Amino acid sequence: MGILDGQRHLSCLMAFDGDRPLGFATWVLTFPSGTDIALYMKELFVREEARGQGVGRALMAGLVHVAEDEGCCRFDWQTDMDNPDAQAFYARLEAPLYEKVTYRVKAGEYDAFLSRLGA
Repeated sequence: MGILDGQRHLSCLMAFDGDRPLGFATWVLTFPSGTDIALYMKELFVREEARGQGVGRALMAGLVHVAEDEGCCRFDWQTDMDNPDAQAFYARLEAPLYEKVTYRVKAGEYDAFLSRLGA
């Protein structure tokens, strides 16, 4: 089994007011179909006192520009079902909502999952 390269890559776009950080968005480039590149936003966070002031919109716009510059075929992200504030923010942006099923194996479940894999 090989590794694409030996380094981990996660990029971060930050918003500041002077020297004070207001928020950030982390993202990675992925290869969803094996040939095209997609941008996947891992996290979007804006300090509570900066919310509603356009910081989240500016970070999202910055990521769209990154996706364009990288020649990405799409820009994806997810939010947890128990995060209504994030869902409301994305709804206000009229972001297209696509159905996706998320699978997750938590650290305490690794051994049982490996057993089911026969490994």
